[in-house]
Amino acid sequence: SFGIGIKQSMETMMQSMGDLTMITIYNSSQTPDSTPLDDKILEKIKALENVTALTPIYYMDGSSISIQSGKYKYQGMIYGVYMDALKDFGYQVEKGTLPAKGAEETTILFGKDANYDFIDSRKTSNNMIFPTPNKSGKMPDPFVDPLTDKLQLTVNLPENSTTKSKPVKINCAGILADDRGKNPSPSHAVFMDVNYAKQLKAKFNKLNSVKVDSSKKETYDSASVKVSSVEAVPAVEKIIQGYGFTTYSMESVRKPLEEQMRTIQMILGGLGAISLLVAALGITNTMIMSIYERTHEIGIMKVLGCVVHNIRSMFLMEAGAIGFMG
Repeated sequence: SFGIGIKQSMETMMQSMGDLTMITIYNSSQTPDSTPLDDKILEKIKALENVTALTPIYYMDGSSISIQSGKYKYQGMIYGVYMDALKDFGYQVEKGTLPAKGAEETTILFGKDANYDFIDSRKTSNNMIFPTPNKSGKMPDPFVDPLTDKLQLTVNLPENSTTKSKPVKINCAGILADDRGKNPSPSHAVFMDVNYAKQLKAKFNKLNSVKVDSSKKETYDSASVKVSSVEAVPAVEKIIQGYGFTTYSMESVRKPLEEQMRTIQMILGGLGAISLLVAALGITNTMIMSIYERTHEIGIMKVLGCVVHNIRSMFLMEAGAIGFMG
């Protein structure tokens, strides 16, 4: 019982560290001959057995686009993901709703503390509000409430450019609940549709005359895969690694801890077995002595007509009662 309790405590601790059924794919060690982490390979991975959800993680450079509300400008992280896959990954909203399949491409989601990442663009100092409670424990109000205030997105231009970039109205569907075990973390981040993010990046490259090698396939830096169960993670991870990608999951942490817990349970089980053996020997010794001391009583019972079966049953019931109370 003690060993099972420790194991459950360990599993609870690991779940707070991250999702045990999630695998992160990294595109770090790619060569010209290796498989690119693009939409084609992602579709192949999504079709694998026990894979329930998948999304690429497309990092948007803050120098490429600007999210503003009046004079306030967003300075946090921006990720391009499959918006309809967030529910399958376990993302939850504190306010609003998660975008459904087929939602407008201009629909975005704010992280729990992302609304504190707006700065007052007209000030050079003291232009931010930090999510730190005051002495009475109350959180300060941020500059912008994404659910009620008007938001617009602009593709950034060079400083000396005479071209004008028309702002696009965007809609915040909800505020994501904080969950540092997710990847990407929703704390200080804005999520948008990955295809829309790629369109914005392409527009930025065009307006800023950024040369892009057309022969080079566009790839993602990383991706997240959701697996149906903890037991299926090693098999799915092995297949993904076979494609030439580097992966990370809580399995690398869970497996050594599980082996350690198994050893602890074996030790505790051994101690329990020794205790049971000692108790059994004690009861056996007590009953044997009881029988030798009560030979006259047994003889009287036989004379009165008791058979050996009745006498054995009486002593076994007595032994059971002693064991139960013990």
